[in-house]
Amino acid sequence: MEKTLLLGLCVTVGLLSVHADHTDKGVVQAFTGNSTILECLAKGARMTDSTGVYWTRMDLKSPQYVFFYKNGHSDTTHQDSRYTNRVELAWPNLENNNLSLIIHNVSATDNGTFKCMLIQGGTSRANTFDVPPIRTLELIVNDLSKELDEEFIENNHVAWYIQAIVGFFFVAAIAALLFFFQRLHAHYNKSSQSERNHAQEE
Repeated sequence: MEKTLLLGLCVTVGLLSVHADHTDKGVVQAFTGNSTILECLAKGARMTDSTGVYWTRMDLKSPQYVFFYKNGHSDTTHQDSRYTNRVELAWPNLENNNLSLIIHNVSATDNGTFKCMLIQGGTSRANTFDVPPIRTLELIVNDLSKELDEEFIENNHVAWYIQAIVGFFFVAAIAALLFFFQRLHAHYNKSSQSERNHAQEE
């Protein structure tokens, strides 16, 4: 009885160590047309030749998935068509317990929540949805052209304000110079007239 309890405890601890990050959630920002990495590490997991990784999305229903890799190769049997030839492992053969996924040519349709699942030994594709995810990531895709347009517009507004301010001070400086020369000319005329008047009186 004690041996059974001890064995059960060891198995439980082992499972917890493998899936210790199953509540780990994060947000990934990406731009359209670029590549992005969805990071996922199987900390504490014992990796074997039959170890695999299963990437899916919250909005996909079985048997569809984003990426499925096991026994040294990827399986595209039920891969969502949106990810055909667009996804690959960040680390070949899951080296260093790294299950991270690269998505190429990111588009707005990639917005969503992704789940990374570690597949061990006898776990088949059919029951992967029963495996708790190691990590859940929300991918937010930003429109790069829109970002650049907004930045361009904002920069133009800043440039316009600078030009307006410079123009205002330039006009003000010209007006001040004109006013100064007018006063100087008036003073000179007044001085000349006073000298002439003084000369006539003599």
